[in-house]
Amino acid sequence: NGMFNRTGFSSQIFTLDLGDKFDTSNVTNMGSMFISCSNLTSLDLNNWKVSKLVSTIYMFYDCSAASSINVTGWDTSSLEMTTSMFEGCKNLRTIDVTSWDISNVYYAEYMFYDCSSLEIINLTSWNTAVLEAMEFMFGNCSNLEILQLGKQFTWLDGTPIDGEEGLFTGCGKLKAIITQNIDNLHTKAGSKNVYEIHGSVMRNHCLKCNKFYDVNYIMNHEGVPKCECGGLIKPDVVLYDENLDRNM
Repeated sequence: NGMFNRTGFSSQIFTLDLGDKFDTSNVTNMGSMFISCSNLTSLDLNNWKVSKLVSTIYMFYDCSAASSINVTGWDTSSLEMTTSMFEGCKNLRTIDVTSWDISNVYYAEYMFYDCSSLEIINLTSWNTAVLEAMEFMFGNCSNLEILQLGKQFTWLDGTPIDGEEGLFTGCGKLKAIITQNIDNLHTKAGSKNVYEIHGSVMRNHCLKCNKFYDVNYIMNHEGVPKCECGGLIKPDVVLYDENLDRNM
């Protein structure tokens, strides 16, 4: 914890050459490792062996001058906590965590908070099924224009949790959310202009008379949901072999 901050000289570090002999293969906790290295301009940690890594809490917190942090090839299959990992990296231009396995991560709040130079974040492969907290995860990413979220960016039961608070607060350039999710997650989190291209299970209609039914009716109905007219009730989602809404 706080490896480069314990000396009190973290703000005076401009470059770090950790070399190939820096063995991280048995490290489980990298929390606060580079915290407040505010003059460090870049880090290439792509070759680090981190398969046992569990926590990266505050790892790069306030590395405000870093424009590049390379962690692309990390094996994150054991990772559980990423709280505030990149918080305060105001000059970070790009971060590639697309291929990360975060299926065991349950704390990710403030992960990208105040990364105000990031324009694109691609999380299409992320599976957030066990995630318990993600409040302000993208908060104050004021230049973020494109946020790509896959269909696994949700929870097991599709219900809102406290960790959704302020998910996109301060993302001034993010004009809309385009998602494959059908669970109404982004709207519950307070996002505006959400385009659910695969529809939503929150809306349901009778195939015979087109009467509307909300999700509560479906959840409390035993067996196949049926309308009072006898017709089957179908959720407003795109099923296999069905076309997307051309008017969206």
